[in-house]
Amino acid sequence: QRVFFGECKNEKNLALTDINWREKLLLVPLVVMVFWIGIYPKPFLRIIEPSVKNLVESVQQKYRTSLEEFQLDMATVPDLDEIDHGNLQPNQEVTK
Repeated sequence: QRVFFGECKNEKNLALTDINWREKLLLVPLVVMVFWIGIYPKPFLRIIEPSVKNLVESVQQKYRTSLEEFQLDMATVPDLDEIDHGNLQPNQEVTK
């Protein structure tokens, strides 16, 4: 703490301890839960699985739709070899 805040300027704060037994007692369940989620996350993942599946399906559907639209757009674009670049005027439609 001294690195960030420097020396303690308030005399009352010198008597403070870092952590007491009550705070340690409150940390125990938190640490147990952290390890439990890390070692065996299946119960927690099972809870969120339906909403995650819903989200994935929604994203995949939008991706498929946009991919199909892109492919349709690309199908209507003529090949560069078929375009007569020298005779093309502004606002003139490209014909094959």
